[in-house]
Amino acid sequence: MTIWVAQEPRGTGIDLQVLYEYAKKEPVRFVFTKAFNISQHPQESMATAENFAAQFDFKNDRIVLAGGDPLAGIFLAIALTQEAEAAGAHSFRSLRYVRARDEHGERTVPQYIPITIPIGTPR
Repeated sequence: MTIWVAQEPRGTGIDLQVLYEYAKKEPVRFVFTKAFNISQHPQESMATAENFAAQFDFKNDRIVLAGGDPLAGIFLAIALTQEAEAAGAHSFRSLRYVRARDEHGERTVPQYIPITIPIGTPR
């Protein structure tokens, strides 16, 4: 399993430690660098997303948005949907950042939870 972050975080104060803890010993990799301006290079962005999707392991890999340009997630979702349909996959896996409740009932405990994103019409 590889956890793919759509784009390296560009802002300050974005701590990926919780993601690395979730991953344990699994690799965390980035599709787009933080220096790459996705919105100014849409054709190159889509080509990168398509190349990424062609290598994506639909049974094991996960994709996550964590502080980069939200357009990175859009390009990747489009490419993953197209690749999944070509590969016969009916979904892809992602991680969602949430704050779980602490012992006082407050949502202060950061964590990632797995989600499955369905593709197409259920059969």
